[in-house]
Amino acid sequence: AAVAVVGFELVGVIVLLALLVLPAATAQLLRLRLPVMVLGAVFFGVVSALLGYGCALVCGGAISGWIALVAGVQVGIAALWRWIRQRKTSGQSPPTPEYPLG
Repeated sequence: AAVAVVGFELVGVIVLLALLVLPAATAQLLRLRLPVMVLGAVFFGVVSALLGYGCALVCGGAISGWIALVAGVQVGIAALWRWIRQRKTSGQSPPTPEYPLG
């Protein structure tokens, strides 16, 4: 019984940290100014909560788990968007290896 209680508390802490950190990480990946980043973190938190709750109602399962999953997907999309944007703005082709003659 003690292992179940400790495990439940540990999972609860992990989900709580995900709900606190992931919306802010998403806003930071978009490279917003600080005031806009704070509002963006609130926006991404609300969106992940609403979508996660909707997914939990439709598919079943724990609401907090779905919210954390949606928040993680948001971070992944923001990281992919930033990577694509950096590649477009750099305008550089991939480096070509130089081989010595001889």
